[in-house]
Amino acid sequence: MLKKDILSRIDLPIFIEITRVFFDQMGFMIKPTGTGSGPGLSEVEILFHKLNKTPFALCQCHVAPPPVTVDVLDRYRSMIESVKLSSGYLITTGELSEEVRARGVGKNITMLDGKEFVDLVNKMPQAKLSLIIDTIRATVTGSFRRLAIKEMNPDCPKCGAPMGLQVTEGKHRKGKFWECPDSSCNYIKAWVD
Repeated sequence: MLKKDILSRIDLPIFIEITRVFFDQMGFMIKPTGTGSGPGLSEVEILFHKLNKTPFALCQCHVAPPPVTVDVLDRYRSMIESVKLSSGYLITTGELSEEVRARGVGKNITMLDGKEFVDLVNKMPQAKLSLIIDTIRATVTGSFRRLAIKEMNPDCPKCGAPMGLQVTEGKHRKGKFWECPDSSCNYIKAWVD
């Protein structure tokens, strides 16, 4: 399970990669446009249906701070209109103000704040969710990597501690499972791909 607070600690390139994997798992290919980037903003990307290769929508990622402003939303909406697409996704790791949300009403822009994006990701089938979590694990490094992995692991249902992923590669047994690090608990949970 992905936790919302992990998004507050990642930088723009990692968030872009997470959203690319997310849309890939939803059946879309992504093509960068090379335009639209700014402070905390990715360049705008075009989403294409994988099956028929037709353009579907634009997507832009935002990493807070700074907050998404009405000006950012207006520029993004203009880009959607300029490429003659009818919809777009604006996804941020932070929050969206009521003013920004109100400005986007009726504009065919799906705006997702960090919590909404994490909720959507967590509703995905386990195999697809695992790909997104593996993307984070592969792209973060050092102490942040240890923190990120800790925060993505499930909590022990018995004592509440973050569980650790264990991998066995023995002669007679191979597999993955979650194990509680608390020696007085020792709860084990099956890994689901």
